[in-house]
Amino acid sequence: MDRNVKEPEPEKPVEQPLKNDFRILLMSSPSRYTVDDPALKGLKYILPIKENGFYKYYYANTNYASIRDTNLKTAKDAGFRNAISISFVPNQALATGYYTLEIYAGKDKLESKSPVMKMLPDMERAKENGVFYYTQGKYRTLEDAVKAQKELENKGITNTVIEKRSK
Repeated sequence: MDRNVKEPEPEKPVEQPLKNDFRILLMSSPSRYTVDDPALKGLKYILPIKENGFYKYYYANTNYASIRDTNLKTAKDAGFRNAISISFVPNQALATGYYTLEIYAGKDKLESKSPVMKMLPDMERAKENGVFYYTQGKYRTLEDAVKAQKELENKGITNTVIEKRSK
């Protein structure tokens, strides 16, 4: 018998994608953070979604269990000890309500001459507790809202937040 010949390692089964997508919920906060805010501890691929007045910050997106587990470990290692994996059904339309994009939230009203107002003249404005909220669009699925958000980023409008409305 030749001792230099190695036994072939058994092949690992190819990992199959899961039915749902998974994002890691880092935190929920009444405060809005930008993607480069220190509160997000340098993690990239953050998707903020506003729901019922709270901003939920989700990290990464995958439909593979091994990557989901790695992403969860990365989030916990970054200091988000209460991070959990949340399942999202791809292209699921909301039964009631819609998604919209929060373009701006602040104490100052946007001027009609501002570049954002000129680029998005169909924005809706609301004022709550002394804060002006400017939103744009109505999207049935999260994927549609993410696509619209990326299109705005390509036009130079950054730090938007997807808002889930149940009305």
